[in-house]
Amino acid sequence: MECYGCNSECSRCVRQSKSLEELISELYNGLFQTEPPKAVPDLPGYYSNNQYVGRRSGAAANPHYRPSGMDISYGCCETDMKYETPNFTRINNNNYTLVHLRGRYQFVPVGKCRSSLSCSHGECVQKYRAHWVLVYNNSEVHAGPPVSFVPIKVHSHCECLNIGRPSG
Repeated sequence: MECYGCNSECSRCVRQSKSLEELISELYNGLFQTEPPKAVPDLPGYYSNNQYVGRRSGAAANPHYRPSGMDISYGCCETDMKYETPNFTRINNNNYTLVHLRGRYQFVPVGKCRSSLSCSHGECVQKYRAHWVLVYNNSEVHAGPPVSFVPIKVHSHCECLNIGRPSG
């Protein structure tokens, strides 16, 4: 017999012996931290602050790469990195509360453009990405705790883009 709810017929019901916080902590071990990471490691093969990290070809690192060895400076848009611990999110007109445990949080890395930046061949533009967070969700049927992962839109990094503007 499968046991998905807590009733007298099911002696194996996890919710009868553990608090919701203990259950979430065990099921999602590693998701919650007491403090943000000290630094975001550079991952091989990913872009970091407009610079390619890891093994690369010149063309992959710089679309204006010139094999002749001419080094041209194109400016840089700096990104301020920090961690945030949002409490709420709204998706499809539904409000969700993010899961945080006593003294332990879901830290979300956020990268924002520094103010008053410019780059030599374009504009510094804020870019975004999806970051998945665990939220309380009583609207769906769950075999475990009433939580689910949802994507939230967060600031990712600052990028120098050549944006054409009509001349006035």
